[in-house]
Amino acid sequence: MLKNIARVLFYLMAVVTIAWTASLTYNFVAQALPGATVTPFLALFVFDLGMIAWAVVFLYHAEGSWQRATALIGTVADFLGVGLMAVAQIFLGGQTLTVAPTYLAEYALWGIGLWTVANVGLVLGFHLLSPEARRDIAIRDAQDSITELAFQQLKVKKENIAGELADSLGENMLSDLVRSLTAGHSPNGHKAATTYAAEVPAVPNPTPPR
Repeated sequence: MLKNIARVLFYLMAVVTIAWTASLTYNFVAQALPGATVTPFLALFVFDLGMIAWAVVFLYHAEGSWQRATALIGTVADFLGVGLMAVAQIFLGGQTLTVAPTYLAEYALWGIGLWTVANVGLVLGFHLLSPEARRDIAIRDAQDSITELAFQQLKVKKENIAGELADSLGENMLSDLVRSLTAGHSPNGHKAATTYAAEVPAVPNPTPPR
């Protein structure tokens, strides 16, 4: 009985706390970006909801040490971002009890941009570091290395047999030239010039005088 009550109180506290920090995040982003209607809601996915999402991904979705590390970094980073947004809104939301630190507003504004970029990078890294993606990258890298080595070996082998190939090609070209001349045609297809010996008519031997 008491265990169930404790569980209910814990989850109720968790929901109320997240709702509280989310409201602070929303109000600060709305104040920092006046006129934006959708952006403050989307900012919750970078901070409060993003923290919860990365934690759930770390527990139930991440595969391999690299993805788990990425999800854990995302959880901690968004937790720190939630703290920054909450403190900034409390101090800069209109209270008159104390003077807010002069650097707090600047840090919080930088935090919106930096945490947005960081989450985009973490999402990309999470997909690139999946076991399937790492396997495909490793296979393609091996294929590229083998192909590059084949190109290098082709260059070396070409230089080694270039003389033999050139000699064989020259012999074939010479044979073609001889065949063309023998057939009475020049290599360019024109009829070759042929010298004929002049035919001299036979002269009968004179009859010796008697």
